[in-house]
Amino acid sequence: MDLINFENTSPEQREELAERLDDLLQNYEVYHNNIRKIHWERSLHPYLDFNSKVDFLHKVSSSSQNKLAEQVLSLGKSPSVAAHTPSYLPSKLFIRGIDRVEGFEDAVQTLIGTSKELLEEVKDIFYLAADYQEESTMEQMNMLASQLSMTAFVFSSVRLSIMN
Repeated sequence: MDLINFENTSPEQREELAERLDDLLQNYEVYHNNIRKIHWERSLHPYLDFNSKVDFLHKVSSSSQNKLAEQVLSLGKSPSVAAHTPSYLPSKLFIRGIDRVEGFEDAVQTLIGTSKELLEEVKDIFYLAADYQEESTMEQMNMLASQLSMTAFVFSSVRLSIMN
C-alpha cells in the first residue's frame, strides 16, 4: 500500500475532506442498495441487456464503496456506514432509498437520477480537494465522476433502445 503524503494539507483540511467523503460514502451505500434491489427485481428479468448492465454496475459500485471507505480511513477517520453505524445521520442523505421498483422506467430513472445526484457531490468534493491540493482524493473523485457519468449515459441509452 502506498503511503499518502499530506504535506500540503492541514489536519483541519483532512478532517473536512474525511467528513465530506464519509457523507458521500453513506449516500453511496444507499445508491448501492438501490442497485441491488433493481438487480433482484424479477419483473425486470426479461430485459436481458439491462440486467447484465445492472449486474456490472452492482459489482463496480461495491468496489467504489470500498475505495471510498479506504480514502476516509487514509484521511484519519473511521468510515460511518449508514446501515450499521449509530452515528449515521439521515439528514446527511440526499439519495433516496427505494423499497420496490415499479417497473423498467422506474428502475432506469432511479439509476440515472441517483447517478447524477452523486455526481454533483463528487464534483464538489473534487473541487474542495483541489483547493487543498489533496491529490489522492482528487484522483478518486475523478474516477467516481467517470463511473457515474458513464452510468447515466449507459442507462439513458438502454432506456432509449428498449423504448423504441
